[in-house]
Amino acid sequence: MSSTATSNWPTIIDRHVAAFKSGEKKAWDRNLQTFLGNYWAGTTVGESEAQLIKTSTNFVLPLVETALSNLIPPNPQVTLNARRAADREQMDQGQVITNYALQRGKWRKELGVAVYNTILCGRGPVKTTFDFDTDLPITRFIDPRNYFFDKTAQRFDDMKYEIEVTLLSKRQMQRKVDEGVYPTWAVERQSAETYPTWLVPGDRKEINSLRDYQQWFMVYEVYDREAGKVFHYLPSDKRPILEDDLIFRPYDLLTFTFNGTDCGGVSEVSLIMPNQEEYNWTETFLLNNLRYNVPVEYYNAKMTSTDKQNAQLSAPLGSRVPVNVPEGRSLPEMFYNRPQPMVPPMAQEMLSRKREGISYVSALSDSQRGQTIGAKTATEMEWIKQQIRDRLGPRIAEIDALTESVATKQFFLAQRFMREEKVVQLIGDKEWRTVNPFTLEGVNATFDVVPYNPLKVNAAVRIETLRNLLPVVTGNPYVKQRAFLAAIFKDVEMGSPEDLLYTDEEVAARQAPPPGAPPGAPPGAPPGAPPGAPPMNPSAPLGEEMPPMAPGDPLPGGPQP
Repeated sequence: MSSTATSNWPTIIDRHVAAFKSGEKKAWDRNLQTFLGNYWAGTTVGESEAQLIKTSTNFVLPLVETALSNLIPPNPQVTLNARRAADREQMDQGQVITNYALQRGKWRKELGVAVYNTILCGRGPVKTTFDFDTDLPITRFIDPRNYFFDKTAQRFDDMKYEIEVTLLSKRQMQRKVDEGVYPTWAVERQSAETYPTWLVPGDRKEINSLRDYQQWFMVYEVYDREAGKVFHYLPSDKRPILEDDLIFRPYDLLTFTFNGTDCGGVSEVSLIMPNQEEYNWTETFLLNNLRYNVPVEYYNAKMTSTDKQNAQLSAPLGSRVPVNVPEGRSLPEMFYNRPQPMVPPMAQEMLSRKREGISYVSALSDSQRGQTIGAKTATEMEWIKQQIRDRLGPRIAEIDALTESVATKQFFLAQRFMREEKVVQLIGDKEWRTVNPFTLEGVNATFDVVPYNPLKVNAAVRIETLRNLLPVVTGNPYVKQRAFLAAIFKDVEMGSPEDLLYTDEEVAARQAPPPGAPPGAPPGAPPGAPPGAPPMNPSAPLGEEMPPMAPGDPLPGGPQP
């Protein structure tokens, strides 16, 4: 792209900002208020509706909680696949440092916020950079309000440009000028301003005042993928304050639902909002109907004085109150109840239909409704949880694809910028591993997400699976018995397999006849057994080397218990 074309970026930026202010910001603020339980905040109603006492039911909060609990694994990890046979020796090093970078950068938390933004705003952008302080790559979520993109692209890979709005304090801006990143005229021609209100989530004035504790510089970062360039602009200047080559694409974008126009996705909250609005209005009218059914006593002011009426109506329960009834009049003519409105017979049915409509539109809402009814054990709960994840499969696939893309970017940055050797320990791994950055150079690899399966991580399910598997593998000549036992001990965390299993030398010694025995004699007792212990049968199947013992039986070759 020529230098003439780059001068159009300020105009493109202004168009994106104007479109966001008039469109998506209002919808996103509405979704956020509903999520926070402030559905009626800022709602424009008629004069008669303004007198109503309002109520609402929050369908958005459980929808978000369902996504965070069922879509995100507890510990996101990836496996490295080397594309060349020569790189397979470095696979372990690359896999360890990438998973450590995900762990150290708290990727699960960043992923959770990205999922939250996707549900409320339709998209959850993230950005991968290199942190030279920790000497590790790092990925952070970006508020979708700060992220603009090529609206002509229906695929993420087809975007021709991306724009990020960043805010720098005076000190940060001056530091970039001192380091030569930005020119000196950047601070001379542009003064710091208050925090932009259009970037604040929701219409919350109290937050605006808290964000203005200092002045801010707003910088637009333009990533021109067609020209392979990066530009930084200030709002009031058409000249870029920075121009550099685009080394790699730092952004990834999480979406769950295609909006039919571009790759920006559609908010799941927006899809259920019409039913949410009608449900809250129906509940509000029912609440006011209920309040009007509270008994109110009317009295005939011409037939009794106000003082007497007050005394009569304020008398305690069970009191005997004298009433002077005028001659020729009856008591019902003096006091009578206010008419009570009738509750529409279809009101409850309508509310039920709205709840069903919300569940029908949103798979997340449907998955969080009463799915554990009938579950009596932890195992059954895990089976149900796995079924929920199966129903949410497309969303889980999008999250896994995002993690794989982030891992690929982090590995690329680690290869390019990491300088120091590291000794790391991953979650769930007792071993400490050493990673040398020089072993990562030139490795060409892809990444796959380690699938999270609630059934696999549940101890009760694993034990039941193992119990069903033992008859098949025990004594099977095609199964390496020692390796199988080692895998079992490691999985159930009973201890180190090296401490629990005999070595090949010990097995050979066990099968050999005792010293001085004639040829063909049966093998001796196992190594370390007490005197008098019976010999171990090397051909006995797994689990049958010792006969069953009843309570009170003496230990073989040992004292009584």
